[in-house]
Amino acid sequence: MAEDAVFEKRIKELCSYNESAYRLSIEGLADNWTIKTFTASWTGMDKTFLLTADSVRVYSIPSNAMGPIGGYKVPYADLADILNKDGELWQKITGRVVQALTATTE
Repeated sequence: MAEDAVFEKRIKELCSYNESAYRLSIEGLADNWTIKTFTASWTGMDKTFLLTADSVRVYSIPSNAMGPIGGYKVPYADLADILNKDGELWQKITGRVVQALTATTE
């Protein structure tokens, strides 16, 4: 299974199990959506995410009349087993600076 598919599957599972804890309600956005609406619309070009310091926010912008869906805020701690914490992206998110060590000879 591709890394993207693992990430997408985990996000959908976590949002389904923790809907009330993760669900975002944003003023001005449609609030009558369900987890089924989200998982059905979080595909292709409508699958959007935003990386923050402590979580990934997933949301979709379905092309139907419902309007943007507020989405979910999933803590990185709940994704720890599938995150590459040695990767450049994770280091940038957490603010860790990767510096190459050089040896000098005198």
